Amino acid sequence: MTEDTANTSECKVLELKGDLTIAEVSVTHERLVSELTNQNGSIVIDVTGVDAIDAAGLQLIIAAQRSGARISCISPTLERVAAILGLSDALAHNEIEVN
Repeated sequence: MTEDTANTSECKVLELKGDLTIAEVSVTHERLVSELTNQNGSIVIDVTGVDAIDAAGLQLIIAAQRSGARISCISPTLERVAAILGLSDALAHNEIEVN
């Protein structure tokens, strides 16, 4: 899993790329906790680049969302796993588009 950040005047965009599975989730968790703890504005998590995700990765995304992050550009992989786990509604109400 790699992460890129971009700042706009209104929010910080954290772009996740690669796999977000139990093998990688601890590093991403630390980064998200740091970003959410030190936020001065909105945080948007762009998950377009997530290639593989499992229940641990989805749990992390939903926990970040519940902590105030907004989820952007949900990938088909993320949609599929959320549907399988019955969590599509947990993501749908908070999705935004980042240009």
